[in-house]
Amino acid sequence: MILEGIVTTRMQDGRSNIAPMGPEFDPALPGQIILKPFETSQTFENLRRHGEGVFHLTDDVLLLARSVIGTPSAPLVPAHVVQADRLVDCCRYLEFRVRQWIVPGPRARILCDILHEGRVRDFVGLNRAKHAVVEAAILASRVGILPTVEIIKQFGPLRTLIEKTGTPAEHEAIDLLERHVRQPRQEPLKADSIRVVTGSRLHLGFLATPHENERAWGGVGLMVKEPRVEIIASPSQNDRPRVTTAVDVAPGIGSRAERILTQLSNSHPSSPVLGIDLHVAAAPAEHVGLGAGTQLTLAIAEGVARSIDIWEGIWDAPIGSAEHRKKFLSLAVALGRGKRSAIGIHGFLEGGWIVDAGKLPEEEVSPKVLSMPLPTWALLIMPALPPGPHGPQEDQAIAREVTISPSWTRELSDLLLRRVIPLSQDLDRVREFGLELARFNRRVGEAFASIQGGPFAHPLLLAIVEELARVGWGASQSSWGPTLFVPTSSRDQASELVDHLKKLFPQSVIDFVITSPRQTGAEVTRISSTGISR
Repeated sequence: MILEGIVTTRMQDGRSNIAPMGPEFDPALPGQIILKPFETSQTFENLRRHGEGVFHLTDDVLLLARSVIGTPSAPLVPAHVVQADRLVDCCRYLEFRVRQWIVPGPRARILCDILHEGRVRDFVGLNRAKHAVVEAAILASRVGILPTVEIIKQFGPLRTLIEKTGTPAEHEAIDLLERHVRQPRQEPLKADSIRVVTGSRLHLGFLATPHENERAWGGVGLMVKEPRVEIIASPSQNDRPRVTTAVDVAPGIGSRAERILTQLSNSHPSSPVLGIDLHVAAAPAEHVGLGAGTQLTLAIAEGVARSIDIWEGIWDAPIGSAEHRKKFLSLAVALGRGKRSAIGIHGFLEGGWIVDAGKLPEEEVSPKVLSMPLPTWALLIMPALPPGPHGPQEDQAIAREVTISPSWTRELSDLLLRRVIPLSQDLDRVREFGLELARFNRRVGEAFASIQGGPFAHPLLLAIVEELARVGWGASQSSWGPTLFVPTSSRDQASELVDHLKKLFPQSVIDFVITSPRQTGAEVTRISSTGISR
């Protein structure tokens, strides 16, 4: 019998490695299990060197998916008997020690003695969606063994099960696995390449404009999973950067990436930043309210900094950790990020639903006053409209025409604190949350009316917002638009709204994206020519 689960082992530097594993349990071998890691895996290396670990039975299929693609993160505690760590949240765990290498490799068979067993909580079973994620995870682990087209074909029925019975965790898991499978692999990955994946940032309103000795700007926003930004950075021997993009990446992103690399080189003249190969695997269009410029800049900075180690000694520091954050914020400021809003920076580091306090004159980056998960779904409505003001044009227009008085700031802050934030955590009141957020968003939009021609950036946006309000839903403009955000309690609700709007606005070119908030910071994965390092 094979049971799918997760194995933790210790690496040479003492850190824990979390990896998927399906060991054999043979009734003829009571008190023992047989592990079967690949020779190229980190688990194989750790067991050959140290010979101890912990196998976990868990119903956390999102963690299982993350462990397959090499981006796991979970609380750990020391094991009882062996020199390894175990997951804090699991159902059962088995601490084991290697007894015998039955087959040394490339697909090893390792007989292990179970030295200690523990139970954390009941295993209540896997529903159809969780089972589907387990099967998808097994398929994703066969990349490079099975044809990609065949794996994608088998994902179809599994995704249907998740659409019917899955929670946001299962939807996120299948999305992660499918992106991993679809990742272009025409060229072999270089050793110590770094893959960085982040989401899009929605900015839903400022709180203040500059007044003497007061915090300026601030505001509220969130990160969403899609559209995503994904880059791969690799050190090279070139004397200039080489930038490539996937075929479906928005026009102009390649040029923007080259400019970011130049900025990065200028900010670190002593480091070989130009000796880099950069592939942009995914990125939305710029200046449509998704924060693409900031997320692309931060993802490239993160990937390059780690791939050529310009951070001197914290190459492998977890993203968002204290040692990483200090260096990262300094780099973000050097690249021109956070001049007004810091929601994109905090969102890259932590994800979630964020309130930015605003900047004092002496502060480089606004501190956050709140960061928490947002338990809703997210419908993004993106009409094909001209982009809003940006760059010097935006700076000049805001400085000349936008004023949010202290009394207006108090009104917005009160609405945010007393209505919007409390409602954001109650999925049963998602309509009320969306409407209150839309009220906040429209009030902010009135301060920018002289620039954008009204509380919204285009009459079509106003028409969509008012139609949704008529049927009881709130829509908020992100930044200068044209992206609108509607929180819903389910994917089905979002789909019904899409159908409703398509019937009412049949002549308008509108893209709709149904996604969910990104509740964690960017994913950073080290990869090499032999695969993902786990």
